[in-house]
Amino acid sequence: MKAQVRRPDGSAVEAVISNVDLDQEVVLRADGSRYTEAAAIADAEEISARRRAPGGGRRSLEGKSGRSPQIGVRLPNDLKRRLAERAIRDGVRESDVVREALEEFLTA
Repeated sequence: MKAQVRRPDGSAVEAVISNVDLDQEVVLRADGSRYTEAAAIADAEEISARRRAPGGGRRSLEGKSGRSPQIGVRLPNDLKRRLAERAIRDGVRESDVVREALEEFLTA
């Protein structure tokens, strides 16, 4: 699958997303060092731990202290795939795409 990926400087680059065995294929980090399966697993565990940390998470959408209300939604696989592709293409989170679409729908 091809997708637009945003770099930290805001520029976009087209990338091909696929499963890669990092111990078989050579993937280099920006500093030129090799990115391995072990490094990918460690990165995933660190990100997961940060998401579970008490008091963690993003700021309130209202700009105040406290939590923004959340809802859970079940989606068919095709709709979820299209949502993910759109978020990647736009360089935003899936929740941003959902909020924008819901806002447009409710103001129409």
